[in-house]
Amino acid sequence: MRLKGIKSEGVTIVSNYALGKDATEGYVLALNLDITIKGVERNVVEEIVAEAHNVCPYAKATRGNIEVISNVIG
Repeated sequence: MRLKGIKSEGVTIVSNYALGKDATEGYVLALNLDITIKGVERNVVEEIVAEAHNVCPYAKATRGNIEVISNVIG
């Protein structure tokens, strides 16, 4: 956000992991993220979240292996 000159009043990310089974009785992980960036318009937050998911090293490492659901709150 800083690189784009976007100022916020605070960022909150609440994460919940789920452990489930796949079709072969193996285990799979899923991640649900609830993201709030106070003082920033929702459409801008959605753009920030999408871009972060593309550059985040954790997202890159787990892409295709863990279902990630990002929910913009507020």
